Amino acid sequence: MDNPTEQVHLPIEQIDAGQPDLFATGKYYAVFERLRKEDPIHYIDSDDLGAYWSVTKYQDVAEIDGLYEIYSADYKHGGAAFYDSSPETNLVPGKSMIMLDPPEHSTYRAMVAPAFAPPKIQNLESEVRARVAAILDKVPVGEEFNWCEIVADELPMQMLSTLFDIPQEDRGKFLQWSNLLISQDEPEFFDPASAQQNFENFTDYCFFLWNKRVESGPGEDLVSMLVYNDKEKLSPDDYIGTMILLVTGGNDTTRSTIAGSIVGLNKFPNQYQLLRDDRSKIVPAIDEFIRWQTPIHCIRRTALQDTELRGKTIKKGDRVILWYASANYDEEVYDQPYDLVIGRGGPKHLSFGKGLHYCLGSRLAELQLRCLWEALLERFPNIELVGEPVKVRSNIVSGYKKVPVVAKA
Repeated sequence: MDNPTEQVHLPIEQIDAGQPDLFATGKYYAVFERLRKEDPIHYIDSDDLGAYWSVTKYQDVAEIDGLYEIYSADYKHGGAAFYDSSPETNLVPGKSMIMLDPPEHSTYRAMVAPAFAPPKIQNLESEVRARVAAILDKVPVGEEFNWCEIVADELPMQMLSTLFDIPQEDRGKFLQWSNLLISQDEPEFFDPASAQQNFENFTDYCFFLWNKRVESGPGEDLVSMLVYNDKEKLSPDDYIGTMILLVTGGNDTTRSTIAGSIVGLNKFPNQYQLLRDDRSKIVPAIDEFIRWQTPIHCIRRTALQDTELRGKTIKKGDRVILWYASANYDEEVYDQPYDLVIGRGGPKHLSFGKGLHYCLGSRLAELQLRCLWEALLERFPNIELVGEPVKVRSNIVSGYKKVPVVAKA
């Protein structure tokens, strides 16, 4: 397609909503608005992306997300990512909970669930606050800096290092690997010439952690939970597949929302002032940040049987894309969905998924955001956006590469 960013003006049957350039430019909002109104269950046989259905309404996305008997997330049927595994780079993960249906999904989820239990998350609060304070100590007050580099990329990777029990000085490697693994349409993050070697570096480090836990005995970290789990003996590929999920899932949702919250509050300054005036609004603000930002654009399912949805016949084996980036902006569900409105009504956003695949780390993400915003409003009540944010080119993650700001005490 010559100019995918202008496809909102194409005949409806030609719209290809998965084009990564749409998300880099932010023009996907208009495309999804048109699909919701004219063709909410939309089929395209794309030259670039292959054949797939786009599901764009809140009700349909929420319903399908839990119907694993009909719409599978299992890797045997293609998995949960927009694309199948890449033969060009051989970045082929083994099993992980996000790419499994019951009963295997429950087995894999149970391996790491103890790390995200409410008491464990509560015990992390003091560490989160200490890390937030140390990060904000490095903010250059009154000078322009990249919010992503100094803050948004830092906090989730520091906490991920704690969960993995790895040296903090290695967190930069995991940030690079996370970008490699989940943003393969972003040239700044993914170089086909070096991707295979970087992936091998990632797997080597993961196996180093495995062997270290075998030698030292079990701990309370995530790697120990995988090594010493009593649910299933993990193959090397399945261990790597699970590590990929933990690294990307533990990083991208939180850092995207940290960046997006600054962008959103600057776009809607009345809401920023509301937050400054009333700190009790922080918790509902976080929920709205996550809806408005929608850190993960979509999840993929594969039809296990012929089925019908809104009068459309979906064939067995068809690829079905559930667009959270559209469902969270459904006009029939949210009043003024494009506005950031702290304390808005309506149902829970779908950014963490729904049903059995609901994000296991959601409480930790919300804890990090709460601690960060409590500290920000105390120390830097005005983070001013001073340039145009630069988004990641990806139809999977709604991330930012640059958010230029000035912090004012």
